[in-house]
Amino acid sequence: MTFIIPRFKVLFAQIGGDLPGLTQAFIGGYDFVVANLGYIAGSFVLGLVLLIFYFKTPVGWSHLSRFLLKVPLVGEKSGSLPEVLERTSGYYEKRVDSMVTTMTRLLEPILIVAVGAIVLGVVLALYLPIFMISDVHQ
Repeated sequence: MTFIIPRFKVLFAQIGGDLPGLTQAFIGGYDFVVANLGYIAGSFVLGLVLLIFYFKTPVGWSHLSRFLLKVPLVGEKSGSLPEVLERTSGYYEKRVDSMVTTMTRLLEPILIVAVGAIVLGVVLALYLPIFMISDVHQ
């Protein structure tokens, strides 16, 4: 993307004329991401660090344990954590394997369609002005 889009921008500037709305929106979005890449990456890293610090607090650990891992906190409080984890690990291992297999089967076609839609959008945004110019010159 960082190689192709600048070349198309130069090409469109040389040709002149009004670009279609889709192309203007695509190039505007690209310019926004390039201009603010440091802020975007910094925000992502900051959010990740804050999330890690939150989960290291007692309240955050409780939320993580209860909602994501569903490991009973009773084991920690009673001192029998190894036994509790041993009993639940087999159950959750089978459950996770089954869920991963199901999710993989469901996500494959969705990802194929999503990537196809993204590629179609990029191709239309970049080549639509070229097709319009070739129609005008004929």
